[in-house]
Amino acid sequence: MPNLPTTDGFPEALAQVPLLHGLPAFAGKLVPMDQARDLYQRVRTAAPGFRLEALLAEMRIKLEIQLSDLDRIPAKGPLVAVANHPFGALDGAALAVLLSRVRPDVKILTNSMLESIPELHQHCIFVDPFHTSAASYRSVDNNVKPLKQAMKQAMDWLRQGCALAVFPAGDVSQWNVREAQVTDPTWSTIAARLARNTDASALPVYFCGHNTARFQLLGLINPSLRTLFLLQEFLQQRDKNVLIRIGSAIPAELIAQLDNDEEATEYLRLRTYL
Repeated sequence: MPNLPTTDGFPEALAQVPLLHGLPAFAGKLVPMDQARDLYQRVRTAAPGFRLEALLAEMRIKLEIQLSDLDRIPAKGPLVAVANHPFGALDGAALAVLLSRVRPDVKILTNSMLESIPELHQHCIFVDPFHTSAASYRSVDNNVKPLKQAMKQAMDWLRQGCALAVFPAGDVSQWNVREAQVTDPTWSTIAARLARNTDASALPVYFCGHNTARFQLLGLINPSLRTLFLLQEFLQQRDKNVLIRIGSAIPAELIAQLDNDEEATEYLRLRTYL
């Protein structure tokens, strides 16, 4: 589906269904884009305009978090918030809303599929996993232009003393046959590298729960099927209570003392799941 022009210079929000590897083009018709566009229109026309808080309110999603956990969010200074990724787009919106309750300088490193929504540009730094190989997406030392630009933008943001939310898995939590549970796939080193290169502290955040059993089964059949149904899973989160836990901030000095980015990544993941 081609991008449709609009008067504000952006393509029509949510106009495109990404072509996914291994799936025929008609599979895109299974994605509930009309429902997503309707939700977007309701949120953007609500007073005082499009806000992530308004998105959660429109879907009647309640974030359950203890006040003591909110107190663990550093009010200032460069911060990389790292989180598991159980639901998809809901995770980014929820984490941005929570962090914004403490500080106003929050952005999310997120999927470029959402880039056609102009209001998200004030909240997000976009990366494009569908047009880079898995290897290049998981490394900041490659020449893939979209990723290099995103990493530079993220580092500049952190060096200004701001906060960045990162989901190091790069993909939604899924059924792990060996561990017999739903968990994140292997984390990339992006979050650790960002923190170590900008002297940022890290904040572990854990979302309790996961997507439906059908979603997990589809992923076992074909990972592209799991991606195809992500939007449907998001729309089914209406009326959901999301339990979130926040750990203690990890000082930049501690992250810097770890031997390498891989060790730092394992430590961040351990602290998040702990």
